Amino acid sequence: MSVILPVYNGQNTINQAVDSILEQSFRNFELLVINDGSTDSSRSIVSKIRDPRLTLITNTHRGLTACLNSGISAARGKYIARMDADDISISDRFKLQVEYMESNPQTGVLATNVRFKGSSASEGLRHYVDWQNKLMDHQEIFHNRFVDCPLIHPSVMIRRSSFMKFGCYQETQGPEDFELWLRWLDQGAIFHKLQEELLVWVDGPNRLTRINDNYKKEKFFHLKARYYSKWLHQHKHEKANNIWVLGSGSTVFHRTRFLKNCGVHVQGYIDFKPNSSLVRKVISYDDIPSLKNPFFLSYVSDRTGRQKIKEFLQAAGFIEGQDFYMMA
Repeated sequence: MSVILPVYNGQNTINQAVDSILEQSFRNFELLVINDGSTDSSRSIVSKIRDPRLTLITNTHRGLTACLNSGISAARGKYIARMDADDISISDRFKLQVEYMESNPQTGVLATNVRFKGSSASEGLRHYVDWQNKLMDHQEIFHNRFVDCPLIHPSVMIRRSSFMKFGCYQETQGPEDFELWLRWLDQGAIFHKLQEELLVWVDGPNRLTRINDNYKKEKFFHLKARYYSKWLHQHKHEKANNIWVLGSGSTVFHRTRFLKNCGVHVQGYIDFKPNSSLVRKVISYDDIPSLKNPFFLSYVSDRTGRQKIKEFLQAAGFIEGQDFYMMA
């Protein structure tokens, strides 16, 4: 088994992250620390750690995607686990992940539930962690893939054969992990998540989700539209010409423009109180029964609204993945 741990200017946390790997109860692995051209003491700190399982690879600064792909190329293990320089792996993480992968050869990607560590300013991420911790089996992950990234990246273990079959990380205008999950799910990879919290996901000031433009919300919505469009095309969906968006505010309209850019035609928008002054077509929820063979995309992003819409559609006889997807 191989562990890929990229680090860029992580001198304050890299020791703790590496220690949490080297102290795992599962011992048979190699740890590849990929130094992405750090300008602080990260390289010096790692070079002083004496453990035959650890290999330090130093590259020029090229970013996370290139760093991950160089690690995959150097890795020799049957399984490849991810880890970040500011997180902590619980001691039995690899033991439990390897046991599951050995017993379930059809699973290509195995994540774990995570424990979140952040300040009061991190409430949005805390709610996100709570949401993704509830997505356990492949079907739950697949049906919720357009809501948000359904896995915490540094918690995953991946079969080397999956990289060979489905491809490595891609340089893209968006989060590299979300693009990989959507692409692999699109191609039929099987995902699962262990219920144990086996990673401490630490929200620090240098987390890429806070400082890198690739993690802006608009980049997520672009990826969602791209892969939803691919799904429609591949399945030649009978409802492709009768797509309705739930939600009609300016934010929703702004984000659904990516659907049009990807060749998806939206018939109209649905809201509780349609605004007749809007140029685009907006109807009321009361008019849903009159729609003939519709497919719904919900862009309502608040947690309570999302759940109410899902329950409303299911109560009306619509099936997730066949008649609707939650997109926010």
